[in-house]
Amino acid sequence: MSNRIYVAIDLNNAESMSAFDQIIGYSVIKKELERTADALKNRDVYAALGVSTPNGLLLHGEPGVGKSLMAGCLIAESGRNVLTLRRDEPDGDFVRAIKETFEKAVESAPSIVFLDDMDKFAKVEDDCSNQEEFVAVQAAIDKVKGSDVFVLATANSLRVLPESLIRAGRFDRVLRVDAPSEKEAPEIIEHFLADKQLSGPIDVKVIARLLSGRSCAELETSMNSAGLLAAYDRCPAITMQHIIMGCVNTIHGISSDHIIPNRSDDPLDPNSDAARTACHEAGHAVVSEVLEPGSVTLACIHELQNSSKGFVTVDQPIDTRIEKLLEDVVQSVAGHAALEMHFGILDAGASDDLSHARNHLHDIVCSNDYIGCEMLGSPYEDSQNLLGRQELAIAYEMTRCINRARQILAENRPFFEAMIAALLKKGLLTGEDIQEIRGRCA
Repeated sequence: MSNRIYVAIDLNNAESMSAFDQIIGYSVIKKELERTADALKNRDVYAALGVSTPNGLLLHGEPGVGKSLMAGCLIAESGRNVLTLRRDEPDGDFVRAIKETFEKAVESAPSIVFLDDMDKFAKVEDDCSNQEEFVAVQAAIDKVKGSDVFVLATANSLRVLPESLIRAGRFDRVLRVDAPSEKEAPEIIEHFLADKQLSGPIDVKVIARLLSGRSCAELETSMNSAGLLAAYDRCPAITMQHIIMGCVNTIHGISSDHIIPNRSDDPLDPNSDAARTACHEAGHAVVSEVLEPGSVTLACIHELQNSSKGFVTVDQPIDTRIEKLLEDVVQSVAGHAALEMHFGILDAGASDDLSHARNHLHDIVCSNDYIGCEMLGSPYEDSQNLLGRQELAIAYEMTRCINRARQILAENRPFFEAMIAALLKKGLLTGEDIQEIRGRCA
């Protein structure tokens, strides 16, 4: 059982600690696991109330969020015998292994059958309900009912699992494990930094914003990457700059060698690839920051395959109001608007942004109550008249969003031009750098 994700054990007080103390954050899921472990350990207490022991629990979520660790903690706290089943045998042998594992679980009861990565048990096509492996698991679960066998499973995706398999009675609880929340991430990052030599001020909140929405595994790898960079440079301790580059390296696959500081490119030269890239990304960053202050976490330009590339990352809450969805489109077309306004040119590099914006507008117009239900698409064949009106609405909103981006850039020109210069000078700006630049320009 892997325990590589944010394990926190106090060796001086190990006997008094629970296995669940290895889990940092995730208080709601941890409490549910504790309840389940208690029911498995203290059957008599629950039986006195006429309550039966739960049959099973399924943890699902993206890879790297800590499902295996959570399952391991539940197993450790249950005190039960455990039989683990993973897909590592040919089809026929694996179906046989499923049956044999559940039979052994009955013999060693009270026990747990741990189905690790259950969604990978079968080679799923269109219809997963008749897959032999899932049918075998379902039949085996039904067969061991009343035998004091608890079924614990993990899965990356529920989409491939038959509904009949994961229904109540087979899996009484189905818990989704997401990436660490905004409140949990700093605590987990602090844990990963606890045993490292650090130098200078380390702002965990800044790091958490850079890694917003990322899994526990990515948080751990980012902090370790920072240490690798510091060790290679023969630094006595890890600095905040090492941590920032560790995050960029892990999440975006960009090393410090890709980022060229102190460029000599003229910010007003349309023939400079770096200047155009800086202008494009500055447009995205400025418009995003004006529409949603504090939302931009990173802006970067770098060299990749002998050409300048760039990106801007934005962290903002999901908001399904139409005006907010349209602001997302304004942010998408901001790079296009920036190049047109600053250099008076159109750049093919902005075509992906425009395509994304148009697709987003299509969803807004055709799938939401845009200006009344008459614009909504039909489950039946749409008329040419309706399609024509939708296309006109999309074209109108595209023009309006581009004009809105131009307006924001014009009203914030000192901020916009300072961002271009800063990207050419530093190559990488954190959200805090961007907010400082905006404050200075105001």
